[in-house]
Amino acid sequence: RFALQPAIMLRSVAACACLASAAAFAPSAVLPRAAPRAAASNAPTMQLWNEGKIQGKGVSVIPLFPRPASLDGTFPGDQGFDPFGFSSWVNMKFVAEAEIKHCRLAMLAFAGIMVESAGISFPGATSVLGSSKNIFEIHDKAVASGAMGQILLWVSFFEVVAGGAALNEKLK
Repeated sequence: RFALQPAIMLRSVAACACLASAAAFAPSAVLPRAAPRAAASNAPTMQLWNEGKIQGKGVSVIPLFPRPASLDGTFPGDQGFDPFGFSSWVNMKFVAEAEIKHCRLAMLAFAGIMVESAGISFPGATSVLGSSKNIFEIHDKAVASGAMGQILLWVSFFEVVAGGAALNEKLK
């Protein structure tokens, strides 16, 4: 019989999670589009409310607050929820791009936490950060040694250099 040891199983799962999270950074394939089909005129509509106004264009999510003019239902998931009015003074294309970027960074950070917790580390990291598998101890030692400051510096530099051009293209 073949039995997996828990350490091998944990490392295998961590490696698979790292590979799966890398798919977020891969460009999506462009598929050929079929000819657009006409919508059926007798199909039921599921999002009708408030005297037949389609939700996302005429409905206020919070009845006490008016729907912001900048949220016109064109963004995916736009239901008009903006009680603090951020959409009136922040470009929503910038916010959408920042949200995608932060989600990808969070996935990458989680994959790093799983790899460190499994005991896999870069050569030389144990001499700087110790051999602990507790991610909080590793974090504290990285902050004390200045490694986290270097990460912040280089990620910020990359954001300024590469992010500006990508953002200009997105905002066109």
